[in-house]
Amino acid sequence: MSKNILRIGRVIEVSGAKVVGELETSIEDLYRTYKSRRYQ
Repeated sequence: MSKNILRIGRVIEVSGAKVVGELETSIEDLYRTYKSRRYQ
């Protein structure tokens, strides 16, 4: 597993099919690059 994992949040609660999460407040820009194009 890669050590360069981008952490964007954490799971707070799991109940059956419901998952509650919390996003990191320090994240300003999330994007992926595919075929030289940038996607949010």
